[in-house]
Amino acid sequence: MKQTFFLVHGEARERAKSAVDCAPEGYVVRVEPPSKSRDQESMYHAIFGEAAKKCRHLNREFDLEGWKRLMVDQFRTDMLAMPDCDPVIREDLAGAVQMVPSLDGRSIVSIGLQTRKFKKKTASALIEWLNAFMAEQEVTA
Repeated sequence: MKQTFFLVHGEARERAKSAVDCAPEGYVVRVEPPSKSRDQESMYHAIFGEAAKKCRHLNREFDLEGWKRLMVDQFRTDMLAMPDCDPVIREDLAGAVQMVPSLDGRSIVSIGLQTRKFKKKTASALIEWLNAFMAEQEVTA
């Protein structure tokens, strides 16, 4: 039987400890930061959409997906350049991102970083970064 405990108060911690004590041999315990919420995901996708409507890069327009890739890549670069970057955020962003030719060799494909794997703390930092970016671009919702 699978159980999930949100460690938000003492009783939850005690129940988690009890579950570990009662678990059969060979079971696995994982303690990890919480994943991003649907509300966070909706918020940053709304910002990507606003950028698609109102921003240009290299004098070109990009759709929501294009802005998502551009902005998340810059967010990653900026966060990893910070010496005091939170370890949870650093772990979410530190994986290798590769630029490889497409299967037909006509374009370049970015492989690696995916927002769907972000932890809650990383999604919060992304939203803060996006809001700052949009303010710099003088774009309001």
